[in-house]
Amino acid sequence: MRKILCLHDSDNGRDIQVLAPILYCLKEYRDCEIIHGYIFDMYKIASIKPDLVLLANAIGSREHVAICRDCFERNIPIFSLTAEGNVPNA
Repeated sequence: MRKILCLHDSDNGRDIQVLAPILYCLKEYRDCEIIHGYIFDMYKIASIKPDLVLLANAIGSREHVAICRDCFERNIPIFSLTAEGNVPNA
């Protein structure tokens, strides 16, 4: 079973809504253990040693950038969506 650390900044809102279908599929169909945390809980990266870190954004705050840097230095893969701002109409 793979450990996936999902870090987010709030318990509700667009970030959780965009991550929900991915988390559901990983848990139900890929037999992954999902561990939730806040972006301010960077110590969880070192203590849990996840197989993957899942973020709604890799940009948008200093915490997101610091998480990406920490994971890079620890050779932990990151999967990040882009949930920052609205997509303009084409």
